[in-house]
Amino acid sequence: MRASWVAGIGLVAIIMIGTAVWFGQRKENNGRLVEASYFGEKVAKFCLNDRCLEEREGGWWLLADGEQPADEEVVADFAKKIGQVALGEVVSENRQKFTEMGIEAEKQVVLEANGKKLTLGNICDDYSGTYVESNGFVYRINQVLGGKEGLAVDFWRKKWVVNLSPYQISEEKYKDVSYIKALNYLGNKQPGPTRKNMTIKTEEESIDLTIGQVEKSKRYWATTDGKEYFEIEGQDFRRLTAKK
Repeated sequence: MRASWVAGIGLVAIIMIGTAVWFGQRKENNGRLVEASYFGEKVAKFCLNDRCLEEREGGWWLLADGEQPADEEVVADFAKKIGQVALGEVVSENRQKFTEMGIEAEKQVVLEANGKKLTLGNICDDYSGTYVESNGFVYRINQVLGGKEGLAVDFWRKKWVVNLSPYQISEEKYKDVSYIKALNYLGNKQPGPTRKNMTIKTEEESIDLTIGQVEKSKRYWATTDGKEYFEIEGQDFRRLTAKK
C-alpha cells in the first residue's frame, strides 16, 4: 500500500514538472499562448522570400544565383537572432495601421525557418526591435531583423578573402595582406595558374593564401583553403605579386 502511495506521489510530481517546463517554454499574451522561441533555438536554414541561406559542414551558404559561400559573421548573427524570436508584445490587429509599421500587402518580406513564417516590417524607431506580423496580429519583437536589405545577395555574400588588422599579423612583410576584398565567387575549382603562395600568421591562426590569374583573362583569383576561389581586384594582385 505504501509503495503504491509513493509511486502515485512520484507520478504527480513528474506531471507537475513536465507541465511547468511546458509553460516555461510558452507564455500567455492577451489570452493566447505563444512560444518563447517561435522558430526554435536551432536554425540551420532560413529564407527571406526566395533568398535562402543554409548551414553546411564548413559554414553557411547562400542559395541564390548559383550557390556561394556566405559571410559567416553576418549570417550566424542573423540565425542566432531568429532563434531568439518570441511573439511577446501585440502592437496592433488593425490592418489599416499595418503599413505604418512596414507590413505591406504587396511588398511583403516573409521570414521562414523550421516550417514557420513571419512577415517582417520596419525596425522600431529606437532600434530596440522589429515589427512582425503573424495570423493577423502585428507584434514587436526584441530582435533587430532588417527585412528588405536581406533580399540583396550582396548583404549575405562573403566579401573578404582576408580581413585582418595589420596588428594581428606576426610578420612585417605580410602586413599589407591584411585586407583582400572578394569581388565574385568563382567556384570550387582552381580557375587558372598559381602565381604566389604565402602563409599569414597571427597569434591565433595561420592562413595559407594562394593567388593566381584566371585562365586566358585579365582577372585574378585568391583562395585560403583550396576549396573556395574568389575574384580579387587587379591592384591587390599586383601589390601582392610585386617583387620586394
